[in-house]
Order: sequence, then structure tokens, then C-alpha cells
Amino acid sequence: MKKLEKLGLLLTSAVFMSALAVSMALPNQNVVETNAADRGTSQTLRVWIDRQGHWENGVYGIHYWGEGIDSYAYASKYTNFATGDGSEYLAAIDVPTEIIGCNYQFVVKENAEATTPVVWARDVDEPFADGTNNQIWYVWYEGEQMTGSWGTRDTDGTYRRTKAAALHDVFEAYYTCDPSASYGYYAIPQLINTWIRSGVPGDETDAIWYIEGMMSDNPFTDYASGDTAYEGEKDTTYTIQDKYEAMTEQYLLHQEAGAKLSAFGDDFISSPSFIVIIVASVVTVASVTALVYFGKRQKKVNN
Repeated sequence: MKKLEKLGLLLTSAVFMSALAVSMALPNQNVVETNAADRGTSQTLRVWIDRQGHWENGVYGIHYWGEGIDSYAYASKYTNFATGDGSEYLAAIDVPTEIIGCNYQFVVKENAEATTPVVWARDVDEPFADGTNNQIWYVWYEGEQMTGSWGTRDTDGTYRRTKAAALHDVFEAYYTCDPSASYGYYAIPQLINTWIRSGVPGDETDAIWYIEGMMSDNPFTDYASGDTAYEGEKDTTYTIQDKYEAMTEQYLLHQEAGAKLSAFGDDFISSPSFIVIIVASVVTVASVTALVYFGKRQKKVNN
């Protein structure tokens, strides 16, 4: 009887393991998917604005608001992207990632001392999303009105020429090993097409290059390789080319892994059939383990 009790105990454990597998496989209806903003407001993302000669002495910013949030962020960096001896300073606004999911509009103050901004923006029809910042925002006048509209880099169908050295200020706002589409490697497809060349990550065939100079000739200071905590100082010297290639490599690696998983099909992976396979596998392994254990114990008793 004791042997049967032990066997029953082991089989009960197998059933428990199966139930656990089911609970892990089935979606938890109480879990809400979070976006990058929920990782903390200490992380920022960078938005670039081409003022196109408008309000050159003004200070550009973003007003964003949502549940429990009503904030402003203003440009803190101006970088010359013009090729040759030209001068074309774009304004960079570093915004806390809490902006993702918020409503927003671009604003400008008359000068740094002004406390009240002039609302000078396009009407925003949708919330700030992951990747909204991976493009260049252009200022456009409508006649001589103070209000205007905002367009992206390809509004006029032309390519922007950029000096390679200026890309340092673009890439320093991104983490090589973070999957974010706003400040990590999932942003690389947009970054490539906005700043560097045409085409897709990992394939430079017939690409149209936008940059002047070599990315490999320009140093880039970053966190040490493997430091995914992103704490302390950026004290390791690479090149802009290294950063570009590392982010591309991470993106392609995770795209390949995702493609292998999705080869089964999203519907299949989330289907009852897939869950049954998982449960059956766990039950089988647990049952075999129990029988082997019982068999060994029985053998010892008989001897």
C-alpha cells in the first residue's frame, strides 16, 4: 500500500506540473502590456528638429500630457549636420520616456529667458509612439502665419546630406543592447533611413548613402561591451561605425530568432493545440520519471 501511496504522490506531482504548465501557457488576463515609458523616467529619448531658419533665436520644445502627466521638455543640444563648410544646426530635445503614449505638441519660447512658450505646432492626431523620435521633424510656415506644420525628412522627397561626425550626437541617445524602438536596437531601421542610407539593416546593396565622410574615422565613447546595466560613465572608445554595426547586429540577431519562432505561426503558438502539446510533454516526462523511480524502488525491495 505504501508503494501505491508513493506512486500516487509522484503522479499527483506530475498533475501539478501539468497544471503549472497550463497556467504558464495560457494568457493572464490581469497582465497589461507595458511600453518603454514604464521602465522609468530616468531614461530619455531624443527628438531632432530642423528649424529651417524659423525662430533661430527661439527655444524649441515639446509639451506632452496624459494621465497624471503635464510636462515640457526643451532643446539642450544644437548640432551642425551640414556637409563641407556649411552651417545647419538641428535642435535636439531630450524627453523622458514617459512621453510614450502621451498626447503632444511642439512649442517654442521666444528666448531662453521666456517662461511661457508660444504654441506653434501641428495638430497631433495620435499619441507619441515608440519610434516617433527616429525621424527629423521639419518646421514649415504656412504663409506668414505664426502657426505652421511639421513634416518628416522625406516630405519633399529629397535626401538629407549629413556629415559623418555629427552622427555621434544621434547615436549617443541609443543603447546598443536595449530592444527599445525609441532608444535601442529596434530603432536601427529608421535611423539608417533617416540619417545614413537607403535600404534595410544588413544589406547595403545598391544603397544611396546620405553621409559625407567615414563613420569609421570618427570616435564614439560608449559603455563597455557587455555592460547592459548602463550605469556609471561611458568610458570605452569605439567608432561611430562600430556603434552602427553593433546595433544592426543586435537587430538582425533578434529578428532571426523571432522569425524562427514565428515559423510555426502566431495562431498556432497561441492555439489550444500548442498548449496541449506543452502539457502532454510535461505529463509524459513527469510520468516516466515517476515510473522509473517506482521501478527502481521496487527492484531494491525485491533484492
